[in-house]
Amino acid sequence: GRSVAKFVKNPSDAEHLIVVHDDIDLPLGTWKFAFDRGEAGHNGLRSISAALKTKAYHRVRIGVLPVGEDGKPMKPKGDDAVAKFVLRTFPPEEQTVIDRVLDEVSVGIETLITSGPEVAMNMHHQPRG
Repeated sequence: GRSVAKFVKNPSDAEHLIVVHDDIDLPLGTWKFAFDRGEAGHNGLRSISAALKTKAYHRVRIGVLPVGEDGKPMKPKGDDAVAKFVLRTFPPEEQTVIDRVLDEVSVGIETLITSGPEVAMNMHHQPRG
Protein backbone atom coordinates (compact mmCIF):
# COMPACT_ATOMS: atom_id res chain seq x y z
CA GLY A 1 0.00 0.00 0.00
CA ARG A 2 2.71 2.51 0.90
CA SER A 3 4.51 2.02 -2.41
CA VAL A 4 1.27 2.63 -4.36
CA ALA A 5 0.55 5.73 -2.27
CA LYS A 6 3.85 7.24 -3.46
CA PHE A 7 2.35 7.44 -6.96
CA VAL A 8 -1.32 8.07 -6.11
CA LYS A 9 -1.22 11.28 -4.10
CA ASN A 10 -4.92 11.66 -3.27
CA PRO A 11 -8.05 9.48 -3.22
CA SER A 12 -9.53 11.08 -6.35
CA ASP A 13 -6.46 10.04 -8.38
CA ALA A 14 -7.04 6.39 -7.39
CA GLU A 15 -9.70 6.00 -10.10
CA HIS A 16 -6.82 5.92 -12.60
CA LEU A 17 -5.06 3.08 -10.77
CA ILE A 18 -5.29 -0.52 -12.04
CA VAL A 19 -4.28 -3.25 -9.60
CA VAL A 20 -3.82 -6.77 -10.97
CA HIS A 21 -4.11 -9.45 -8.29
CA ASP A 22 -4.75 -13.10 -7.58
CA ASP A 23 -8.23 -14.08 -6.43
CA ILE A 24 -8.82 -17.35 -4.60
CA ASP A 25 -12.58 -16.97 -5.04
CA LEU A 26 -12.36 -17.25 -8.85
CA PRO A 27 -11.58 -20.52 -10.64
CA LEU A 28 -8.18 -20.90 -12.24
CA GLY A 29 -8.34 -19.69 -15.83
CA THR A 30 -10.90 -16.94 -15.22
CA TRP A 31 -10.56 -13.23 -14.59
CA LYS A 32 -12.79 -10.19 -14.03
CA PHE A 33 -12.66 -6.44 -13.68
CA ALA A 34 -13.83 -4.80 -10.45
CA PHE A 35 -14.06 -1.21 -9.24
CA ASP A 36 -14.73 0.30 -5.81
CA ARG A 37 -15.32 -3.01 -4.04
CA GLY A 38 -14.23 -4.63 -0.80
CA GLU A 39 -10.98 -6.52 -0.43
CA ALA A 40 -12.52 -9.98 0.26
CA GLY A 41 -9.75 -10.78 2.74
CA HIS A 42 -6.92 -9.96 0.30
CA ASN A 43 -4.15 -8.43 2.42
CA GLY A 44 -2.52 -6.61 -0.50
CA LEU A 45 -5.78 -4.92 -1.45
CA ARG A 46 -6.49 -4.10 2.18
CA SER A 47 -3.08 -2.40 2.40
CA ILE A 48 -3.66 -0.43 -0.80
CA SER A 49 -7.14 0.72 0.26
CA ALA A 50 -5.86 1.81 3.66
CA ALA A 51 -2.91 3.72 2.20
CA LEU A 52 -5.05 5.45 -0.43
CA LYS A 53 -7.99 6.00 1.94
CA THR A 54 -10.35 4.71 -0.77
CA LYS A 55 -11.49 1.52 -2.46
CA ALA A 56 -12.35 3.40 -5.67
CA TYR A 57 -9.67 1.97 -7.95
CA HIS A 58 -9.75 -0.56 -10.77
CA ARG A 59 -8.87 -4.17 -10.16
CA VAL A 60 -8.19 -7.09 -12.41
CA ARG A 61 -9.04 -10.22 -10.44
CA ILE A 62 -7.20 -13.31 -11.73
CA GLY A 63 -8.60 -16.61 -10.54
CA VAL A 64 -6.16 -19.05 -8.96
CA LEU A 65 -8.57 -21.55 -7.40
CA PRO A 66 -8.10 -25.03 -8.86
CA VAL A 67 -11.19 -27.04 -9.72
CA GLY A 68 -11.26 -30.82 -9.29
CA GLU A 69 -12.20 -33.31 -11.98
CA ASP A 70 -15.71 -33.25 -10.56
CA GLY A 71 -15.91 -29.50 -11.30
CA LYS A 72 -15.94 -28.54 -7.63
CA PRO A 73 -13.57 -25.86 -6.30
CA MET A 74 -10.67 -27.10 -4.20
CA LYS A 75 -10.31 -24.13 -1.84
CA PRO A 76 -7.92 -24.62 1.08
CA LYS A 77 -9.51 -24.49 4.55
CA GLY A 78 -8.22 -22.07 7.17
CA ASP A 79 -6.15 -18.88 7.01
CA ASP A 80 -2.79 -20.67 7.20
CA ALA A 81 -3.70 -23.05 4.38
CA VAL A 82 -4.95 -20.18 2.20
CA ALA A 83 -1.78 -18.15 2.80
CA LYS A 84 0.43 -21.14 1.99
CA PHE A 85 -1.61 -21.83 -1.14
CA VAL A 86 -1.48 -18.30 -2.58
CA LEU A 87 2.25 -17.92 -1.87
CA ARG A 88 3.27 -21.19 -3.50
CA THR A 89 4.78 -21.59 -6.96
CA PHE A 90 2.26 -22.69 -9.58
CA PRO A 91 2.68 -26.27 -10.82
CA PRO A 92 3.55 -26.37 -14.56
CA GLU A 93 0.00 -27.25 -15.69
CA GLU A 94 -1.45 -24.32 -13.72
CA GLN A 95 1.31 -21.96 -14.92
CA THR A 96 0.30 -22.70 -18.52
CA VAL A 97 -3.25 -21.60 -17.69
CA ILE A 98 -2.00 -18.46 -15.92
CA ASP A 99 0.18 -17.55 -18.93
CA ARG A 100 -2.87 -17.76 -21.23
CA VAL A 101 -4.95 -15.68 -18.83
CA LEU A 102 -2.24 -13.01 -18.60
CA ASP A 103 -2.34 -12.65 -22.39
CA GLU A 104 -6.12 -12.10 -22.18
CA VAL A 105 -5.73 -9.70 -19.26
CA SER A 106 -3.23 -7.55 -21.16
CA VAL A 107 -5.80 -7.06 -23.93
CA GLY A 108 -8.46 -6.30 -21.33
CA ILE A 109 -6.30 -3.68 -19.62
CA GLU A 110 -5.56 -2.05 -22.96
CA THR A 111 -9.31 -1.86 -23.61
CA LEU A 112 -9.89 -0.44 -20.12
CA ILE A 113 -7.32 2.31 -20.70
CA THR A 114 -8.28 3.20 -24.27
CA SER A 115 -12.06 2.71 -24.21
CA GLY A 116 -13.08 2.93 -20.55
CA PRO A 117 -14.49 0.54 -17.98
CA GLU A 118 -17.96 0.05 -19.49
CA VAL A 119 -16.61 -1.00 -22.89
CA ALA A 120 -13.92 -3.18 -21.28
CA MET A 121 -16.42 -4.99 -19.06
CA ASN A 122 -18.84 -5.52 -21.93
CA MET A 123 -16.09 -6.90 -24.17
CA HIS A 124 -14.34 -9.10 -21.64
CA HIS A 125 -17.09 -10.31 -19.31
CA GLN A 126 -18.99 -12.22 -21.97
CA PRO A 127 -19.74 -15.89 -21.37
CA ARG A 128 -17.31 -18.18 -23.16
CA GLY A 129 -18.46 -21.13 -25.12
